[in-house]
Amino acid sequence: MKRLIGCLVFAIMTMGGWAEDNKTEPYSAELVKKAEEGDAYAQYRLGQCYQMGNGVAKDEKKAFEWYTKSAEQGNAHGQYNKLGRCYRIGIGVAENEKKAFEWYTKSAEQGNAHGQYRLGNFYREGVGVAKDEKKAFEWFTKSAEQGDARGQCYLGWCYRDGIGIAKDEKKAFEWFSKSAEQGDADGQINLGECYDGAKGVSRDEKKAFEWYTKSAEQGNAFGQQKLGYAFESGKGVSRDEKRAFEWYTKSAEQGNAYGQNRLGWAYESGIGVSKDEKKAFEWYKKSAEQGNVTGQYVFGRCHLKGIGVAKDERKAFEWFTKSAEQGNPNGLIGIAWILATSDDPKKRNGKEAVKLAQKAIEKFNKPDPYANSVLAAAYAEQGNFEMAVTTQEKAISVLTDKSREKDFQAELKAYRENKPWRNEESINSQSSANPQQNP
Repeated sequence: MKRLIGCLVFAIMTMGGWAEDNKTEPYSAELVKKAEEGDAYAQYRLGQCYQMGNGVAKDEKKAFEWYTKSAEQGNAHGQYNKLGRCYRIGIGVAENEKKAFEWYTKSAEQGNAHGQYRLGNFYREGVGVAKDEKKAFEWFTKSAEQGDARGQCYLGWCYRDGIGIAKDEKKAFEWFSKSAEQGDADGQINLGECYDGAKGVSRDEKKAFEWYTKSAEQGNAFGQQKLGYAFESGKGVSRDEKRAFEWYTKSAEQGNAYGQNRLGWAYESGIGVSKDEKKAFEWYKKSAEQGNVTGQYVFGRCHLKGIGVAKDERKAFEWFTKSAEQGNPNGLIGIAWILATSDDPKKRNGKEAVKLAQKAIEKFNKPDPYANSVLAAAYAEQGNFEMAVTTQEKAISVLTDKSREKDFQAELKAYRENKPWRNEESINSQSSANPQQNP
């Protein structure tokens, strides 16, 4: 998941003028006088007053005008944080990615650390300029080496994901550490993930929990979702379902698709709250409609199983397809399950189901009981009951959730009797006990 969200904590810049902050000097006659006399810093501050409505009626056009005056004098803040941003998102002027790129470039070339990481992000995403990951890496490096917390976080991502440079988990850990220790909420999440997943450092779930907590307490929605999962799973802290529900709620209400997904699961399963399938469906829907691949898969599962909504195999197929098209193997096994087991013979296609289930299995990092169970159903639909039995036995052998073994055994019994699976009430094979991907 690309977590390039706005920064919460800014570092002191060693080049480019002033420390970056979102505080505004109150509107005053003296400030106006200085700005009108050509003071670039006063012009920058006056633009902030108009943008934020601090002591004067909010007026984005006037804000843009004053930022322009400041930027045209070479003020790096006016160029990066304000004028470039105005063009980027349309504050007081029509959106114009090329002009945004031009102003960020001016700021970055003056040595402004914030302008540098923003320019790096433009190169990384191909905004206003051709995509160039090597240049992105170069600008993130310049920003990070000045001590900018956001630049350090971006540089950590580069090393983690191989953006413009060879992957290096140890260096990613080092840069995430620098960012996190300055208080950057994204840096804290990523550092927590390093400890959680033993990426560049020895696994330490307690330290992961500590860093997730720091991020969550700053109001970061991803950090809140991570912290909720720590409480749900008991990773690095005593399990506490009520606190898990509370943190999922905070994340979901901020619009975080992963938090919405986990909150839906909490309502479906009764984690820290009474079970409520309608509310589960509502939160899954919010996640799915944002394009979250897991949300799309789980929303499809709701339609397939009738969780909080009437069963609708067609809609289930549509949402599984959306998820699969984004590369989610669970989406593939959802489609394969329908093709292998649908009560409607016109919808069944054993050959295609086998192909999709095999593709899903290749994507999983370890043997997955549910994907193998879907493959078994697909073989049975083809009439290849020998392979169906063998594959279902393999599924049972790697099944860790023993509460599902009865269902798996029922399918195995059918295959041994040379019968394809048609019982729509037992759809265990296309979803695990927890249908979420590990967040």
